[in-house]
Amino acid sequence: MARSQTEEVQSVIRAFLDGSGGRWDWDDFLSENIDDPVLSLVQRFAAELPIRFPPGKSRHYASEEGLRLLERIADELDDNRQLTRDRLENLLEQRKQP
Repeated sequence: MARSQTEEVQSVIRAFLDGSGGRWDWDDFLSENIDDPVLSLVQRFAAELPIRFPPGKSRHYASEEGLRLLERIADELDDNRQLTRDRLENLLEQRKQP
């Protein structure tokens, strides 16, 4: 059975976070054309992660806070939950609150 685009995105994010992805998997994910508007927003957020959440250490992709938020997004994609644009925007807004 073929995996859905949501499952593919979730899988790539998880592999990136745990270091099990292939050498170019993350770059491929960031540059591929995603038709689904919510998944496209997830992709754009992932690409902007080092800008929004600059890494505190050399050779890291983003800060711990940014990586935790990316993990929360992957959690929302897991378990067949339907991540909506509103839910994604809510997750991203929570970060701005004290």
